[in-house]
Amino acid sequence: MDYTELLAKYRVPPTLVRKPVVVDEDLIKEFAKGDVVFPYAFPGLIFRFVGGVALDDHPAKLNALRSEYTHITVLSDPLNFPRGRTLYLETPPERTRDVLIRAMLLGFPEIVGTLRESIGVHLVAEPGWREYDPLSVLAQFLYKVEAYRLPNDVFYPTPKGPMAEVRMVLHRRLENPSMFYAFLKKVFQHRRRLLSAMFPGAPNVRVQDADPDTLFEVFESTTK
Repeated sequence: MDYTELLAKYRVPPTLVRKPVVVDEDLIKEFAKGDVVFPYAFPGLIFRFVGGVALDDHPAKLNALRSEYTHITVLSDPLNFPRGRTLYLETPPERTRDVLIRAMLLGFPEIVGTLRESIGVHLVAEPGWREYDPLSVLAQFLYKVEAYRLPNDVFYPTPKGPMAEVRMVLHRRLENPSMFYAFLKKVFQHRRRLLSAMFPGAPNVRVQDADPDTLFEVFESTTK
């Protein structure tokens, strides 16, 4: 079945498809295993292989999912998704960071899927890189992160820019990760300042050059 037939089957007008959707069946099978939560869902190939919770924000897609996949719970708020085992990431670019952060703060054991390569670079950015930011620190402190470029021909419509796959496996839990993330957002507003100038007793290193463990140690010292 080609992509246009897929759209017709699930009654989704092509004009509604505003983001690249993975259409390579082998890639979908590899990504989507087990108990999966979908913050955004396109009613198509992926649901042949995976159950779970599918969320979307367009009535036509919601109705198609509800009618064709009775074993799936479908909700209407794409950012208010529940906890689960695995989060499958295939979101509009403008919402990817929000979805990733919520998934990490909820403590998903695994996050897999596709995203813009530029966001993938943020996830693996090292201290001192221009892309190194609160998202980088939170991801690398809580998860083991891998990101790889994907060929554009596994998507439809063909993306304008490079895409990547991401695989994140939880290896550390925090009692209150939201507080740590709020701390990171605050200190990265002054990314070129020395931590020692901001927090007595902190290492003499710029915020942008501090590794995730160092930043967490400083965070812990502020909560005592």
